[in-house]
Amino acid sequence: MKTSVVYKPCDWCSRGGVKGDGGGVFMDVDFDSSDLSYRGIPVCGGCGGLGVQFNTRDFKRSCRRIGDLRFKYHPGDNLALHPPDIIIYTNLKKLLEEIRALTEKYGFGLPNSYARTLLNDRSFKEALRLLRENANKKVRSIREAARKPTKAEEESRQAVIHLYKGDIKEGERLFREAIKKFPDNSILRHDCGILTIEFRRDLKKALPHLKASTRLEPKKSLHFFQTAKTLLLLGRKNEAIEYFKKTQKQPDYKEFCEQEGGDVGKMLAGYYGIQVSYN
Repeated sequence: MKTSVVYKPCDWCSRGGVKGDGGGVFMDVDFDSSDLSYRGIPVCGGCGGLGVQFNTRDFKRSCRRIGDLRFKYHPGDNLALHPPDIIIYTNLKKLLEEIRALTEKYGFGLPNSYARTLLNDRSFKEALRLLRENANKKVRSIREAARKPTKAEEESRQAVIHLYKGDIKEGERLFREAIKKFPDNSILRHDCGILTIEFRRDLKKALPHLKASTRLEPKKSLHFFQTAKTLLLLGRKNEAIEYFKKTQKQPDYKEFCEQEGGDVGKMLAGYYGIQVSYN
């Protein structure tokens, strides 16, 4: 049911927004044009893509949810890391549902509003189908990966399956339980750290797990490398360099570099714009 509440032009995209924007479009180049392979959706968080604003609490809450989902769908945290397909799928679906619900109550706003264009774009329906399909394939591949897993590997696998099915809280709970049962399993701690970054994009929360993996198995380059990478992203350059040095000293370093296609430490340092000499 459409509302008859008086509206005004959106003060985000129609008044003083980024030059050239308007009509429910608010392009933030730092986020929507990042180095991720897929583009963000520049729906305005001030009007939900309508180009106009309604002075109701419900409208404002809806727009805040739309703004939050916009950045969950297409993160702007400069991690150069794609969210898993299930996360992209979930947030894209929620974003479109929120915009649709907004238009059902408040109308489409301006005649050429971005919300109208967005909801009529059939390509999103196909994108959702493909993302769901890819997420299902990922779950199947995890289930089939280990034929005779150890008890720790099986508990870890069950946690990972829940994560890739989109049941994030249950996956995290299972990881916590597995770590309690197998506190000295380095692979479990490493995987928990990496998945915390992938699914929560939380570097600080992931770091203790990654550091623990290097203490529990101090002969694996991957564990030191991922710890160094996380420290570098956190801006802790000196610590990162120390872990880069330790990465080089591991017995499997040569094999690790071959798998990654070169000297991983130098490539990483160059990629993030920091020239580090750690030989």
